[in-house]
Amino acid sequence: SAQTVQVANLVEFREQSRSLEGVAGFFQFYAPGDIRLTGSGEPERLTGVPVTQTFFPLLGVRPYVGRVFDESESRFNAPGTAMLDYRFWQRRFAGDRDIVGRSIILDGKPVRVIGVLPAGFRHGVGIDRPDAYVAISPVVSSGLDDRRTPRFDLRGRLAPGVTRYQASAAFTSAATALERAYPAHNAGF
Repeated sequence: SAQTVQVANLVEFREQSRSLEGVAGFFQFYAPGDIRLTGSGEPERLTGVPVTQTFFPLLGVRPYVGRVFDESESRFNAPGTAMLDYRFWQRRFAGDRDIVGRSIILDGKPVRVIGVLPAGFRHGVGIDRPDAYVAISPVVSSGLDDRRTPRFDLRGRLAPGVTRYQASAAFTSAATALERAYPAHNAGF
């Protein structure tokens, strides 16, 4: 299931949803070389995808090294954290497992590496193999509470026993409530 949403709406929808087992979001406007890595070797342009802390659990992904984002990273004021793509980790850090727990500098800000994704992982949307996935926070995206512009793609997994029709009806109901609560920014949501 997919819908483009603002982060503030994503948070409210995730808290209200009973028809979905899980809800996650990722930044939809990214391009190759959109993040600059500095401070560890030669500067390099990376492709990064901001995601919610629920993204990897929703997809059933377990890290090769380290861990996935946890509840502390789900707060949108949390310090920056990242998970590295396996190929990027091998190329840039020579497969050094000690990168987990260390900070790297992305666009001039420290971001702590918490894990490395398994070899061959592809999230299946947009860019084939981003170099890094970063937890959505002001470190990687400003204006997270701004409801004016859809910025993130929403993904959901149906709860057991719930049909797509039921989930669609629940989403429509939640979207209507958000439209009523914030009419200036959610018209047509």
